[in-house]
This record gives sequence, structure tokens and C-alpha cells, in this order.
Amino acid sequence: MKGSYKNKKVLIYREDLLPPSETFIASQGKCLSHYQCKFSGKSFKDNRLLDKSEALTMDEYIPKALKKFWNIPFKLFGLCPSGFEKELLNFSPSLVHIHFANDATWFMPMNKKLNVPMVVTIHGYDILVKETKGSLAYSIYQRRFQELLNYTNTFIAVSEFTKNKLIERGCHKDKIKVHYIGVDTDKFQRDKEILPEENSVLFVGRLVEKKGCKYLIEAISKVQERIPNANLTIIGDGPLRENLEQLASEKLKNYKFLGSQPPQEIKRHLNKTKVFCVPSIVADNGDAETFGIVFIEAQAMNVPVVSFKTGGIPEAVKDGTTGLLTEEKDIDGLASRIHKLLSDTNLWSRMSKESREYVENNFNLQRQTQKLETIYDEIISN
Repeated sequence: MKGSYKNKKVLIYREDLLPPSETFIASQGKCLSHYQCKFSGKSFKDNRLLDKSEALTMDEYIPKALKKFWNIPFKLFGLCPSGFEKELLNFSPSLVHIHFANDATWFMPMNKKLNVPMVVTIHGYDILVKETKGSLAYSIYQRRFQELLNYTNTFIAVSEFTKNKLIERGCHKDKIKVHYIGVDTDKFQRDKEILPEENSVLFVGRLVEKKGCKYLIEAISKVQERIPNANLTIIGDGPLRENLEQLASEKLKNYKFLGSQPPQEIKRHLNKTKVFCVPSIVADNGDAETFGIVFIEAQAMNVPVVSFKTGGIPEAVKDGTTGLLTEEKDIDGLASRIHKLLSDTNLWSRMSKESREYVENNFNLQRQTQKLETIYDEIISN
């Protein structure tokens, strides 16, 4: 924790602390300079982003025999173990910041006991995804969503696209603030002694429908007709991996699937690639790319982006300046833009330089977190 604070505390809540894909939650909390921060959740899942000493979880206070059943009273009635409640009350936060609307729904009864303002960051799937029938948790969430809209002091939307979707769900626009989560531009910085590999394209993301990897494979097959040594590296895992590997084996000459990789490995691959491409689409279940921190990380490392004009991507990538965008599912357009960046050295050099400057000017983690603290200050002063 940097800087100083005077009795200003924020409790940051996420049900599972913390999936590897949610580096932004840990980074943002640890960058706060005027608020003492405590991370909290139902369970501690992974120590790659947080040390266990930084977190307070319900599981610590649930008897072992009851752990697998505690979700039911928690999600139905908001019941928390008494020891957990006592620790939260002792921490005495000035406000609670919850990531994802569904998590906020479960925590709302506990927040009423804390009797402090509640801020909820909407990331996307929490208001976009239509769950399959028969999900009890989703059914409860949907029934309580209007109460959540009324109870929450402020919603933070990660993009203008997300704000508009939240308004469509019935939230009053005056309750919503758009705030872009930044990235650490000191950490995400290209090693200039390492030159990018010739004709290299990198994908990083979950292998699910929303991320559009199959469109990238199709596009790279067209690129390889003109640039035979063009190569694709795919980092990530998910339910579509087997199908995508089969498609790649049929369509591509040079490619590799690396599965899930730790943050330092992702950074290493960003450091040596020429083009970053995650061509996200709107999935059948409604899920969409509401912003995409990974696009910002790539640009911070001087890597131009090629993608679709889907969801919040045009807010993360400046089309024609830091990357090239095309219409959703336009495989030919995707291929031509990847080919253009791989083959036009002057264009790549200009966009590489502009990418870094764009992130430094608009998505610097420290400055963006200072803006978040200003939002906190406004809320607790009202």
C-alpha cells in the first residue's frame, strides 16, 4: 500500500479470491494510496495474485463438515459465519467495493449489517449472460436484481458499452460512473533488446465462444496463403480447445497451443510478438467483450491489435492508430488487417509507438486508481 490514509478503508469483495484472469482486481486494490484495503470473499482459490494474509474469507470460519453446504444459506438468506461477520465489523470499512453484480447480490444482506455505502463494478457477463434454465443461483440473482439496483449507491461500468447495457437493464444513468481499469505501465513495458519474431501473431484468452478464436484460425489460414511462415500462438484453455486444435490442424501450417500460462509467460510472449489478436464476438448466451484489459496490456508493450468492432473493444483499441478493427465475424477483413500489419513495416512501427503512448495517456494504473479514489471520496462524503 502506497502513500497515506486517515481512517479511510475499503473492503474489496469477490466471491472466489482470485482467478488468474482477474489480475485487474488485485492490481487495482494494491494500487490504492489513500484507502486501507482488505480483500474479502467466500473462499481463497489461488495465491498467484494475492497472499492469503491479504484476504479475509468465509471458509476460514465454516466448520469443515458444513463447507460444501454453506452456499445454500449464504445465497438464499445472506447468512455468513459469525466469526466472519465479526472480523468485517472490526475492520469497519468506509465503503464496500464489490466486483460483479451477482457477487453483490449475495453480499447485500451482510452489507446492510455493515451499514456503509456499496459500490459495484459491472464487468459484463454479470448483466449480459443468459444462464441455462435450472440454475438456482441465477434464478435468485434475477429475482433480486431490481433490489440491487435500488440498494447500490454507485455502479462502476468498465466501459461506455457496459454503461449502456446496464441502463437497458433498468439502472438509472445517474447511478453509473464509467471508469477504465488501468494497467501498470512500468510492469508492462517491452524489453527493447528483444526484437519481435517475424510474422508472429498472438492470442491470449479463454477458449470459449465469446473470444472468437475460430475466426482467428480461419483468418490466419488466409494470411498463410500469402505469408507462408506466418505463425500463430494460442495461450489459454477452455471447453473449445479440442475443437479448435482440430480446426487448426486442418487449416494451419505454423501454430501452437500453449494452454494456460502464468502472467510472466504471457508478458514474455507479448514481448516477442508482432500482432495481438483476440477477435471477440457476441456469444449465443449474450456474453460479449465489454472492454478487455488484455488489449491494453498488449498495447502497453508496443504490440498493435487486430480485432472485431465488438462490445467495448473500440474503447480499448483506437482503430487506425493503435490497431485495426473490422466488423464482427468478418474473416476476410480480419485476415487482410493482420496481413497489412505483418507486411507493412512503416505502419507497424507507427502503430507500435502509438499503442504505448495511448495506454500511458489513458490507461495508466496509478492515475486510473487515483480517479477511483476520487469516486470513493464522493460517495462517502454524501
